[in-house]
Amino acid sequence: MSRDSRPRRTGLNPVLQHMDMHANTMEDDLLQANLAREPSTPPRRAASHVANDPAPIELSLDSSERNKGGTSKDDALVKYLEAILTDKTVSDYPVADFLYSVYGLGKEDFHVNTDPPEGGFSLCLQALKKYNNGSYAKGTGGERSAYQPLLQIFEHLSDQLKGRVGNCKKPNGSRFVNMLDHTVEGEFVDFKPDIMTSWIKAASEQHWDRSAVSAELKKKKKYKKKKMVIKIELDQLPGLVRCVIPKSDSSSVQSSRPPTPFAAGSSPHQPPSPSNSDNSDGLEIVSQHPTNSSTFNRSNPGTTGEHSADSQQAIPQSSAKPHHGLTHNDMQAVKYVHELACHGIRSYATGLLIEDFKMTLFYMDHMGLVKSTPFDFVDESYFLLLYLAAVTYAAPKDLGFLSLLQFPKSPVPASTFPNYANVLLILPDALGSNGQSIGEVTFIIDSDRRIIQSYGAIGRATVVVPVQPDPSNVITLDLSGRDAHECLMAKISWQSKRRTGEDTHIRAVRMKLSSKQETRHLLEHIVDMKCSITQTMEELGLPRAFMGLSMDDASERVCRILIMREYIPLNLVESADEFKAAFVGAVKGHHAAHDLCDVLHRDISTNNIMFYREPSNKVIGVLCDWDLAKQVNSRFLDINGIADDLHNSKISKAASPAINVLKAEQPIRQYSRHPATVLDDTKPETRFRTGTGPFIALDQLLYTHVPQHLYRHDLESFFWVLVWFVVTFRPAEKKLGRIDEWLKGDLRETGLTKAQFLRVDDDFDVLTDRADASYKPIVEEWIVPLRLTLFGPICDAYHGYDAVARMAQRWRYRKPTAEEEEVYRSKLRELVKEREGIATYETFMNCIIPKEEVQVYN
Repeated sequence: MSRDSRPRRTGLNPVLQHMDMHANTMEDDLLQANLAREPSTPPRRAASHVANDPAPIELSLDSSERNKGGTSKDDALVKYLEAILTDKTVSDYPVADFLYSVYGLGKEDFHVNTDPPEGGFSLCLQALKKYNNGSYAKGTGGERSAYQPLLQIFEHLSDQLKGRVGNCKKPNGSRFVNMLDHTVEGEFVDFKPDIMTSWIKAASEQHWDRSAVSAELKKKKKYKKKKMVIKIELDQLPGLVRCVIPKSDSSSVQSSRPPTPFAAGSSPHQPPSPSNSDNSDGLEIVSQHPTNSSTFNRSNPGTTGEHSADSQQAIPQSSAKPHHGLTHNDMQAVKYVHELACHGIRSYATGLLIEDFKMTLFYMDHMGLVKSTPFDFVDESYFLLLYLAAVTYAAPKDLGFLSLLQFPKSPVPASTFPNYANVLLILPDALGSNGQSIGEVTFIIDSDRRIIQSYGAIGRATVVVPVQPDPSNVITLDLSGRDAHECLMAKISWQSKRRTGEDTHIRAVRMKLSSKQETRHLLEHIVDMKCSITQTMEELGLPRAFMGLSMDDASERVCRILIMREYIPLNLVESADEFKAAFVGAVKGHHAAHDLCDVLHRDISTNNIMFYREPSNKVIGVLCDWDLAKQVNSRFLDINGIADDLHNSKISKAASPAINVLKAEQPIRQYSRHPATVLDDTKPETRFRTGTGPFIALDQLLYTHVPQHLYRHDLESFFWVLVWFVVTFRPAEKKLGRIDEWLKGDLRETGLTKAQFLRVDDDFDVLTDRADASYKPIVEEWIVPLRLTLFGPICDAYHGYDAVARMAQRWRYRKPTAEEEEVYRSKLRELVKEREGIATYETFMNCIIPKEEVQVYN
């Protein structure tokens, strides 16, 4: 019985431009160590049409080094994966469970009793001999004789599977492709995987958007087998060990544990082992497999191991150690799986690694990586047969595509990709703009517009998909005002389960603004969301939910889909005046959300400021992407907490200060949280830096301990966005470039560079001289006043704290007197009050528009 018939699909049976630079928001899970660190980041490549839990910052693929063409460098990706997979890798997951939970296939799906292949399933002897004597190593220029025989082995088994998988299952249309050293085209990194499964035949035309599975091959000529069994015994396929199978299904699925394995070294039949001999005539064809499964010893990848794939040694272990446990070859395969997961509308991606005769499977979703127990694809050929059946006959959702998509019937036409032609997006129980259920809504993927990807598969992994209302769905038409041709966007992202949803914040802001006549005009600056849905991993039927792996609300992610009006990216403005209008509109929307609705955005970037044109062609700026927004108390400025943050800003983790900034009787209220020196008895809430690398406020970049995120930090981010756009925008090409000096791998280094821009005239002049002539007036009109009046003084005040801090340095060696403490506190509060009064909405707007046009809301 296949996985599709099981209730774990939760009753869901779905019927189912132009952006050159996109600096990505820093991901949620990357920075548990960010509370006391040398701040560190890696930017990404371009791409977005549209583009309260921790949202920390450390590594980001959008803040990494670039090749000349704009793609990310391979070493930046490796660093990113090394960092993010450290505590998000599960190794040695049993193979049978992997194939069943990921692809939905078990040995009961083989229909061999009524129509068995002649002589049973078997491996191709001639291809095995060639592979045994062959080798393959990419990039060496040496012999590559193992490549084609491996594909012949796959093809031989695939031919035997025809008509014998599932209840008349049809192949999905993808096939194995010998890549012949061709680069797979994509948005981000230039890679040359060895093998792909794809809907496109020619190796020279491959694209990650059209691919199903990636593969890496490593074959050394010296590793040969002396004995081989070509007959495949499906009866030796182990039962499931780790999968969580619903009780209603357990009777029809083989779920008992396999027989107890032999102890290491005591197997009555040792599996065939590799030989270093070059004698190609010494291969013995064995008529029967060993009675117990063999796997490789992970500590010695070149030899056959002695423990069973289903022994206790094979039970998956999460690498909670300081290292993820992946080998160099593993990482090569994982890079390709990650790249696949970053393209298209996916929930996960899979791939494989073959090292000589050892085969390892990989699964990557937005929570991390699962690596199977390696198996010998000859000695344990039943696993290979099951794998080939799985990837050949799997439905699109079992290959990792979002299960809320309804594809054309199998085989999926190659013309479906890359823009998902004739594919539907079905939201089973959507919530309308007022938060009430509106039932099932259906949208058609608009294949004439571009899907916008974000780089980084683990984390939120936002994808923006162009959609149109399905004219046959009345509810969907009502959402669009009965206009079946309205251009909408579906924003699909994977958020922390316990974080308040973006849709919740948008509804709160829009409902509040619409409640009063005098504030309704501000709605034009807040995204117009038509409906939304949140789906858990179980509801989507994702493999991880049924793998038997531990999850908690902190690490678990849910899929949030928001249907919104389509907006125009900032780089498509037609003039400097249009840019100004879009920018001012976004600042107004941000202020209204904060001061009137108590919602702070916390992620101002070039991608989050967009616009639309009214029928009169007037530009209206809109602030988008409220993923990292947080509910705050806009009427309370926590001077005590801010003073604490400043006091702790230059204290290393090792240096524990001898005093508290404030007296214990002075309560810290609202959102004041203290990871370092705390002055009350309440348990501190963990605090993280939030934002998009180059646009993060200096406090967030330079403070050793994470400060609370303030309204003025967002205002400063608007300033950095302004500088970035004016300096790098090339209106003739409609391209937004990069300021490489702000794309450092280390956040503190980025902060120091940006501080120099504020404090050193030469640095300021060199950078702003890059601006296009048509935008240079904005430098004098807006950037200079903001620099000299607001953000330069704020930066100076931070550096001015050094004089105050010197008072406390001696207290590391002796206890201060009460008088000394009081003098220090008084000076610190005085500095904080002065600094916090510099950048406000009113002072910011006074620098860019006439004072009489500035409207402050209470």
